[in-house]
Amino acid sequence: MKIIKRWIKPCHQRPGSRGGSEGSVLVVSFFVLALLAMFMTTVGYVARQRFQMVSRLDTRQKLRYIGDSGVQKAIHVLVMHRERHPTYDSLNQSWSRNEPEFKDVKVGDGFFSVYRSEDFPLDAESSGEEPPAQGLVDEESKININAVRLTDILRRLFREATGLSDGEVAAWVDALEDWIDEDNDTRSLGAEDRYYRGLNPPYLPRNGVLATLSELQWIKGITPEIYRKMKPYITLHSSGRVNLNTASEPVLSALGFIPSLVSKIKNYRSGRDGLIGTEDDQSFDNVSTAAQQLAKEGYLSDNERANFDAVIQSGFLSVKSQFFTAQVLARLEHKKQAMRVVATFDERGMIKRWEETFVGS
Repeated sequence: MKIIKRWIKPCHQRPGSRGGSEGSVLVVSFFVLALLAMFMTTVGYVARQRFQMVSRLDTRQKLRYIGDSGVQKAIHVLVMHRERHPTYDSLNQSWSRNEPEFKDVKVGDGFFSVYRSEDFPLDAESSGEEPPAQGLVDEESKININAVRLTDILRRLFREATGLSDGEVAAWVDALEDWIDEDNDTRSLGAEDRYYRGLNPPYLPRNGVLATLSELQWIKGITPEIYRKMKPYITLHSSGRVNLNTASEPVLSALGFIPSLVSKIKNYRSGRDGLIGTEDDQSFDNVSTAAQQLAKEGYLSDNERANFDAVIQSGFLSVKSQFFTAQVLARLEHKKQAMRVVATFDERGMIKRWEETFVGS
């Protein structure tokens, strides 16, 4: 029995013996392995995030290069056009509608297109929407709201663009002029420092010319919807004159042309097929003889002739444009990312505005 007891005794060791140590080591090992796994997961996540960031930056750089190529191509087309047509610009010329030069132009592993609309959605092509024509936007077809300080023109433009009441239009124009002028005297329907300080959050009117068009949305009464309706007809980058060959009907009306003359100007420019931007378009080559050119195509009443002469005398008309805008949509092959570059430049290619919008997934 003594022998048996001696053999059994080692099987019942007290705490702190060798068996307990081995269990503790095992627990610690599992804990260390868990920490290492967490560490490796974190390192992997950070590395993946950094890789995606580098890849995204690389994509942006490529898209910026493609977008810049599109702007340079637009400037080249404009300069070549100016050599052939030094005296006037119209909507059927190479700068305005030019699919061969401006649609899906290959650059490296991507391509660009130049569209006439500054509001062309980045995903329009993939959604099946009909994209606008390829070409440049003539900034002289719009009214420069920093340069035009005639209330009547602004009121007519707001009314034509929005279709709202004279009272609402008068309030918007008063608020716009209060925002731009340097004094703190409030017009009857406008707003100055006191009004804007009372907003949440408060801010101050610029009391100077607009820096960007989007700034209009800060002005009393000008909602995003009103701004959207106004935007196609206004600019900050032009000589202050409006090209008779490219101006839209709302702009012609805002300048003071009566409705019958607006219709006749439009029909004259459209040519026999009635379409703008085609080969049979007709153009005014000189402001001083524009009424005579129009009269040759049809009868002008005494009232229409007097109205035409009055608008010419205002000094706001031209037939040659100095500033143009290119909206370049840059894409990479087999990738969803895209960049829109909007650049405004003069007829010599000097860039006045540059905006980039990147969309990635």
